Amino acid sequence: MTRYRKLKTFIATTYNGNVLKVVREHYVRDDIPCGHPACGVCTLDDGRPRLSDRPMLSSVLCPFPHYIVPDTNVVLETVCVILTIYAQYN
Repeated sequence: MTRYRKLKTFIATTYNGNVLKVVREHYVRDDIPCGHPACGVCTLDDGRPRLSDRPMLSSVLCPFPHYIVPDTNVVLETVCVILTIYAQYN
């Protein structure tokens, strides 16, 4: 597994007026495939679920074909809402 490191650096001023350099590291993994059937870079021969060949089209905000990929923090914060909506449709 190879990890790519990205750095985001910015200067912040504290309440007392001191200057503080803030560096945030972001590691990007390459061992998780994207799951898109047309992708020629990712290997999907291990039996994991794949994305649909036909992405979702029913959205007013995004009229072109798209996939919804929720952030883990969003899912954890709104798990009750997600489960309630899921229970209504199943």
